[in-house]
Amino acid sequence: MRSFFDVLTVVCTFTLIRNVLGHSVRNPATEHAARLEQVVIHPQSRTTSVKGQLDITIGVPGHGGPVRLQLEPNRDILAQDTYIEYLDGTEPQSLDGDRERVFRGDVLVNSSSNAWHPAGRARIYLIQDGTSPLFEGAFTLFDQQYHLNLVTQTNSSYPHMEISTSGDAISTLSQNTVFPRQSTQDNTCSRPRRVALIGLATDCSYRAAFSSTDELRRGLISMVNTASEVYERTWNISLAIRNITISDESCPDTPQRDTPWNVGCSSGNLDWRLQQFASWRRWHYDPNAYWTLMTNCPTGNVVGVSIVGGLCTTYSGANVVARTSNQWQVFAYVL
Repeated sequence: MRSFFDVLTVVCTFTLIRNVLGHSVRNPATEHAARLEQVVIHPQSRTTSVKGQLDITIGVPGHGGPVRLQLEPNRDILAQDTYIEYLDGTEPQSLDGDRERVFRGDVLVNSSSNAWHPAGRARIYLIQDGTSPLFEGAFTLFDQQYHLNLVTQTNSSYPHMEISTSGDAISTLSQNTVFPRQSTQDNTCSRPRRVALIGLATDCSYRAAFSSTDELRRGLISMVNTASEVYERTWNISLAIRNITISDESCPDTPQRDTPWNVGCSSGNLDWRLQQFASWRRWHYDPNAYWTLMTNCPTGNVVGVSIVGGLCTTYSGANVVARTSNQWQVFAYVL
């Protein structure tokens, strides 16, 4: 990462109880979704480079005028030595930050005086630019959270974007929990920005939910980019991916000794998966603040689990996140 950032390997701002599991639970919530319309990448940024500004206007249901996303590349989302490891034996692949079109910035609205005014923050991953742009991510508009998802599995021949908003779709059951779970009460505005390096692993059930490893990779990077906004805004800590470990889409008949967490849904619930993953993580002597296991095996309405206080001990930060439509929220909760 940038040399003027402190690499944050352990985030520990107050004492937490060790070996207590914190759960993230998906609550029934009314979600309002609609096709995203009136999407325009403005001429000055229509052919988009990861090195330049991205300027997009969109139509938001219920909002009278266009909403503008004024974005810049998020060059901090990947560590300098980020790589992908494949459990099927494929050669490891380094991740080039110039390849990933990851953006962050401001949400602006037009006033009666025809001037643009700040109204929120945005994070997106640009998939396709030009006259028919495609992207995914999230933004806030006057404190209302909106989600932008790519829809491909429809009767339509062409993918499109969907915008949705919902109530509190996630809650946590751990004691004294706030959002995010690892909390601090001191003022961080005067601190230099710190960086929490993270590792991501996907089990076979999660890999099978995607048509390609490229789609999976894009989704993971977008998830971390969106969740990082919460930490940057609240604690001046940004999240950066250092490792991605991708399993084969076929689940093994018996767990492998080196990856006991890579099994089908019938092998165990989320708590069991966390135990296997936490044991595996303790043998990885790396500078990561924590590792996250991504799975497609929720346990009832529980979609995330973590060891409370795991970040307070070196090589112990581990959690498990189940796939949901807005999984970045779960990911942000269980850190």
